[in-house]
Amino acid sequence: MSLWACLWACLWACLNKCLNKCLNKCLNKCLNEYLNENAEDKRVQCEHMFGRPPRLRLGQEYDTTLGVAAEESAEIAQRDLSAHALCIGATDDALALGTALISEVLLQGVPCIVVDVCGTLARMLVQKAAAQEEFSAHIAVRRVTPGIADGEAVDVFGNLGFPVDTSLSWTKQGDLLREHIARISGALLARLGMPGDPQQTREHGLLCAVIESAWRAGQRIEAEDLIRMIQEPPISRIGEFEMDIYIPLDRRVALALAISNFASGTSFREWSTGDRIDVMQLLQPDRAGGGVNPAGRTRATVFDLAHLDTADQRVFTTFLFAQILLWMRLKAGVPHLRCMLYIADADRCDVEPLRMLLRFARAAGFSIVMQSDEATALDRELHGGFGAVFVGHTADPALTTALLAETSPAFNRDAADEWLATLPPRGFLLSFAAARDRAQSPRPMVFQMEM
Repeated sequence: MSLWACLWACLWACLNKCLNKCLNKCLNKCLNEYLNENAEDKRVQCEHMFGRPPRLRLGQEYDTTLGVAAEESAEIAQRDLSAHALCIGATDDALALGTALISEVLLQGVPCIVVDVCGTLARMLVQKAAAQEEFSAHIAVRRVTPGIADGEAVDVFGNLGFPVDTSLSWTKQGDLLREHIARISGALLARLGMPGDPQQTREHGLLCAVIESAWRAGQRIEAEDLIRMIQEPPISRIGEFEMDIYIPLDRRVALALAISNFASGTSFREWSTGDRIDVMQLLQPDRAGGGVNPAGRTRATVFDLAHLDTADQRVFTTFLFAQILLWMRLKAGVPHLRCMLYIADADRCDVEPLRMLLRFARAAGFSIVMQSDEATALDRELHGGFGAVFVGHTADPALTTALLAETSPAFNRDAADEWLATLPPRGFLLSFAAARDRAQSPRPMVFQMEM
């Protein structure tokens, strides 16, 4: 065999080996994504897997002129929630509507994450799963109670450690990781009672720098590690300043003492018990609880925060939303619904994470549904982020009508006043904002939920 023939044979053998290795790696990656992360694609292909129509049934349409329920069912397409929704109305009516929306979405195979600050929605969903055999055969309802021993706990402060997503790297996602650190550091300082805006303080800058240093080093962060690193930081400078100039030793010791006092208390142990928040796990089917679907039951994870005071509710939701935001921004966009995040009494949450959720959720396939008793309770900055608005009985219909006009400029305000004045018990007016991705928005409608 000639020298050229030998060289060519060796080159071909090397190329063949490399191609096979790359092909196997790509095939394995695609298969894993299909079986795990992209299980929602299979749901889209099997919209009728539970024998349900591809629409969400809310009740019966209502004829405000005659004052009677119409024959037509009140239904919306699943895609009508993809641009997010706001529900305003009396607490009982809003909770009933929330339960109906969550149930309908779940029965189409879309997982739900529910944040419930009053506890009523959690009880309603758990009772429904226990009482309705068909519902429980397809749906796995999990009630999580952070910060309390009575119930299923969650390790909130375990999220001070590096995120569970192994694909993260400082080279590619450094800015994203720093944003995430800033959010969880701010939440921790808020839990310690830091006055004002914690993210504007030197203590926040120090905490962010310490956590970033530990994450880069692959170090697990326990309370004692954090206390030590705050007193003796593993870095000598923050920005252009020497450490002692940026934040003197006495302020570092004061922060370390605050964390130490908190860590030695009962509440810290309760906030550090259970599993860490893993968004991917929350979206996966439950294959351990039986059910009629071999692929597993669709998950509904309800975070029941009724036992927490307002400050702790804000801290927990900031931690939770930070994890969801990080997950969203790491995933490729999808044209269908991956998950619905339902936030009851959203006015009790900080505005900044809510605004970021509305900004990034749609591309990631998340529908954000926020509920509030009154139009004025929710920060006005959020009003323009909803594609659909459900309005029930409120204490101030005039302000509610103004909100409808603000979210949907083409909406007939006079008609809204008339419809809201004649709403039946458990009745809602549904209005849609102008849609950019369709020729025209669905028509507004008044409907009545089942009594």
